[in-house]
Amino acid sequence: MKLINIIQAREAIKSHLHDKISYRSAYKFASFIKASETQDAFYNDKIKELIEAYGLKDKDGKFIYRNNSVALQPEHAQGWSDSVSALNNTEVDIPQIVFEPQDFEEIKVSTEEMIALSDFIKEG
Repeated sequence: MKLINIIQAREAIKSHLHDKISYRSAYKFASFIKASETQDAFYNDKIKELIEAYGLKDKDGKFIYRNNSVALQPEHAQGWSDSVSALNNTEVDIPQIVFEPQDFEEIKVSTEEMIALSDFIKEG
């Protein structure tokens, strides 16, 4: 499975970590978050490396921010894009957590969240 699919599923679940839901659903959500920690740490470490390589710095070596994000060196925008795309498409092991549609009955989820989680939902 592509790394970005796991990262997006984690984000969808994390947006509901404070929702009051059944023990069964909460247990599965927590298990998924724990089972995907390695992939999340890998992704974050690689993004930090890419920011270090492609981020724009001032004369003191500090990153320059624009719109709450590190600005990119204009001449390296394509390199950044290619590197992030390669990272996102990295094949990784799938956490062995399977959700069922009823695990989401108690919470309101967006279509975007369901798309992110769809690879981990088994019907029937």
